[in-house]
Amino acid sequence: MSTWTPTSPSCATLHRALGDSEFAFFKNSSTGLGDMFLHLALRAPRDIMRRERVCIAWCAIRVTHPLLMSSVAIGEDVIAPALCFTPPADAQDALASADRTLHYRASTKHELISDYMNGPRTLSNDSLSYLVVSQMPSQGDSDEFDLFMCAPHFIGDGTSLHQSTHDLIVLLASQKSDAQLLHDLEAQLERKQSSWLSVLPPSLESRLRMPSSPLLLATHKIAFLLNQQHELGGHIFPRTQHAPRRTRLVEHAFTKAETQAILAVCKRNGASVNNALFALSAIAWTRMRMRDAAGADEFKLPTMIYSAINLRPHLSPPSPTPSSPSSLSYWFLPLTYFTVVLPSFLPASAAAFWHRARLARMQTARSVGSPFLASRAAFLATQRAGARHVPDTATHAPAPAAPPAQAQLPPHARPATASPSRALLGLSLIGNLDHTYTRSSYDCPGVSLHTVTTASRQKEGGLLVLGHTFAGQLWLHLCWDEEGFARGVVEGWWGLFIGGVAEYTR
Repeated sequence: MSTWTPTSPSCATLHRALGDSEFAFFKNSSTGLGDMFLHLALRAPRDIMRRERVCIAWCAIRVTHPLLMSSVAIGEDVIAPALCFTPPADAQDALASADRTLHYRASTKHELISDYMNGPRTLSNDSLSYLVVSQMPSQGDSDEFDLFMCAPHFIGDGTSLHQSTHDLIVLLASQKSDAQLLHDLEAQLERKQSSWLSVLPPSLESRLRMPSSPLLLATHKIAFLLNQQHELGGHIFPRTQHAPRRTRLVEHAFTKAETQAILAVCKRNGASVNNALFALSAIAWTRMRMRDAAGADEFKLPTMIYSAINLRPHLSPPSPTPSSPSSLSYWFLPLTYFTVVLPSFLPASAAAFWHRARLARMQTARSVGSPFLASRAAFLATQRAGARHVPDTATHAPAPAAPPAQAQLPPHARPATASPSRALLGLSLIGNLDHTYTRSSYDCPGVSLHTVTTASRQKEGGLLVLGHTFAGQLWLHLCWDEEGFARGVVEGWWGLFIGGVAEYTR
């Protein structure tokens, strides 16, 4: 079911089965795979970062977004886990719950990230959110702080993390006293006691606009299968698991002047920074393979890179009830995925490079603007979730069931030989975060944000490249299992990738 229902008539707890997108991330999360983090380095007056004040603000964020207060229940049938939410009895109950997930430490950014990525799992099925405040003393009335917010990927995405971190800073930096913030929290809880259902998000799949007739649904299934046939990629990093997974994260920041120059060159060539990064990823790989004396035949197959689409603008609105107008939380999983396929041989000139960046732009626009976007998202989610589907009896829309794993096109529509479909890497490109962290919203003049970093716990042999703009600077991050690849390969690619940014954008 896609809607929240009481566990029993006499119980206040609400539950909902995980949707396919959620289950695809949840099924391998017992060891922490996919658990997200956000690190924010900031300078702030000590008074607004006191534990009592942070606890009230953190509690308000959790009340606004109840998935952060939820848990996952697994009964005898482990194929159908469910999200469970028990409304807090009162403000003190909510504060006690928030306090249990708030921790103060004296750790560096590197220590926070390394411990989270490589140590025992921080989160659990009973605790889906976690906030760390790390304090480094300095002179004066202000200190340097590190905020570290965590949540599993099956309840949200990077946008959820960034927006809630900004909202947390807004509360902390407000002119309101602790007592006033507590009063607001109590009023918020009082309003929500009868309207939790208007806040708790339904499954993503229930909000996707699916075809209304069997014929149209069949057409969309065929389009989905045909689209997958066009996902051609013949290049992957050589993987060799030397030891148990150990995730490493490195970053590169361009100055404000460099960032402005990069943006100007991209605009002049009809592409965005994100488009250019797709092209640079493939070119860095080719250069590395050529340096290793790879044969010419290796470059006959194209290079494929995957990325995510934020589906929020494409979802049908939730259905409010007369007594509960919808104020749906932004904490939910709204993602689907697409691929960009580019030539693997080196471009002959800068003009050829920018042509590839524009190819990435066109392929991205085609995926985002496709009339099949919603159905592809539903079919792909079911495919990724595996052999399980929770029937949706709460709506009249057709259940978004994908073709089963063995589904095939008719013989005359299949290619004569199977083509490789291997992605080199994933790019997570969230854009300009200065639109999210609006500094004018912070009433306290002593608050200054320095850097922000996000990533998630990787699987063995996992690799992800992330990019964003923050404080007027372009930031690129590489997150990978350093024990899962041939020695030096990923580091070598990264050096060529960063070097390519300077080469093509100067």
